[in-house]
Amino acid sequence: MFTGNNINWNLSKKFTGDGERFTNFGERVALNGEGNVALISNYKYNNSNGAVYLFQNNNPWILNTKITGDTDIDYGDFFGFSIGLNNSGNVAVIGAIDRKSTRL
Repeated sequence: MFTGNNINWNLSKKFTGDGERFTNFGERVALNGEGNVALISNYKYNNSNGAVYLFQNNNPWILNTKITGDTDIDYGDFFGFSIGLNNSGNVAVIGAIDRKSTRL
């Protein structure tokens, strides 16, 4: 996370996932309107089952929760391939691009 103005920008927080390599952590990100909630995708986590991390800025930034989908997310579903966060940061939408079910 970088904060600053038009001229000076500083690294204020480095977000990390679970440490697995080649999981595309951070390729998809969403930030709420106030800039204090961040949703970060890791859609290739755990054999491409996927995970999404919700961080909150409570001075300092903390990991609030790790979302891994329901129990029937399968290998290669890419949970977290698409993500969205509403303006206040209390509603997230998470897609799984290769989900092979039409069940809601």
